[in-house]
Amino acid sequence: MPLVRVPARRIQLVLSSFLLCVLAQGPGSLDGAPNAQYDYAEYATLLHTELLENRTYNVQVPPTSHRITTDSKAGTDVQVQLRVFKVDELDQSAGHLKIKVWLRLWWTDLRLAWDPEQFGGITEIQLKEGQTWLPDVQPYNSRESVASTFDKNLISLSSNGALFWSRPGLLQLMCKFSGMIMFPFDTLSCLTEFGGWTMGGVLQGVLHRPGPCLQPASGGSVEATQGSSYAEFAILAVECTNATYYYEDTGYMTPWPVVRYRIRLKRASSYYVPGYVALPILLTVSSFLVFWMDPSVGERLGFGITLVLTVYFIQVGTSDMLPVCGEFTWLDVFNLVQLVYTVIALIETCVVLFLFFNKEPHVLPLWVVRAFRRIQVKLMGGKEPPGSSGPGGHTASSKSLQDDVGRANARSSRRSSGFEKVRLGLDGRAVRRPPVADEDREAEQRDNMVSTAAARFLKLRKLKAGDDDEQRDR
Repeated sequence: MPLVRVPARRIQLVLSSFLLCVLAQGPGSLDGAPNAQYDYAEYATLLHTELLENRTYNVQVPPTSHRITTDSKAGTDVQVQLRVFKVDELDQSAGHLKIKVWLRLWWTDLRLAWDPEQFGGITEIQLKEGQTWLPDVQPYNSRESVASTFDKNLISLSSNGALFWSRPGLLQLMCKFSGMIMFPFDTLSCLTEFGGWTMGGVLQGVLHRPGPCLQPASGGSVEATQGSSYAEFAILAVECTNATYYYEDTGYMTPWPVVRYRIRLKRASSYYVPGYVALPILLTVSSFLVFWMDPSVGERLGFGITLVLTVYFIQVGTSDMLPVCGEFTWLDVFNLVQLVYTVIALIETCVVLFLFFNKEPHVLPLWVVRAFRRIQVKLMGGKEPPGSSGPGGHTASSKSLQDDVGRANARSSRRSSGFEKVRLGLDGRAVRRPPVADEDREAEQRDNMVSTAAARFLKLRKLKAGDDDEQRDR
């Protein structure tokens, strides 16, 4: 058979027509789909009448299905999927978490199955809540019931009896947060469990739908409004597992399956670092500056007190963000160390100022010295301790001290009766010189110190003499 040669131009036209037909259909074209026909509404109305009116259907009775989770043949298995949309509110001090989620449930009810050929080929219709049996699935640690915080949406029913119920809403949980010890560099986690409240595993099995726990899966569609920007917490991961409980009230025979979801949240720690970490460190280092200040500077003590109060009020501000509990967080230990260092610096300042401005011959107060001397005398059987002649432990005699006081007063009187001297200044004018020269002023200061020490010693001698007389009288 001879080959027929087809012009290249004709082949090009045929291929172009085929591509145009494919592009017109599109990758998601609904042309020819049974549920996209013009008479869908007519057949869907007939199907509602058949399922809900002609058949004997009771919404209070659990469905009939092919169970796979337990040995029970009654009831159905409910697959749960929790899609965490965004974090709405988190109160870590009260242990409350409010998140926007989509709660999705799948189950099978063979009583609602139909033959698509008898109803125009349609394979899916929608039912309202109350027209079919609904799963008994609740979060165990919710603050409010999902019936009041989730929207009332339609339920999709397929021709094989499979039902799909998706509802958006706010999930309000009472969380036992874990991981807060590293605040503000922590990753919080909250555990919640979804399971039956009045219906156990005999009539209703609860399990996580196969697939990733954090929806959407890799490569799936992500809504533009999902997640949050400029928020303190971001969703890090969602972990899910299946578990089963047995309770004593049911004789440990009825299983209660649950699905556990652990939601992990990452804190934006960059907000806390400047004000709650870097600033206390700078204040603590600044408290060490008092070690280089002159004790005569009056603001040394005020500077130390101001730093202590500043560190304390920073600690008070951070305590409002943490729960009241018996555990120490990293920030609690950090604030305590900062406060201890600043208080130590303040105590050192007080000690230095006391020693610098102290004019007494001893550090301890006089009443403490007298009490110590009395105790010492009693312990030694009424004898005076050797090497001391007074409560202050001085060895000088009162006679020599009185002579020193007399000589110092005499020199002071002689200097006060002297005449003022006159000298010429740079401009040729007469300048009166103070009657007391520099060397005389230094001698006067030494005499005053001797006089003060002698007077104090004499006072201590009188006090000791009074104590001895009181002891002899006893």
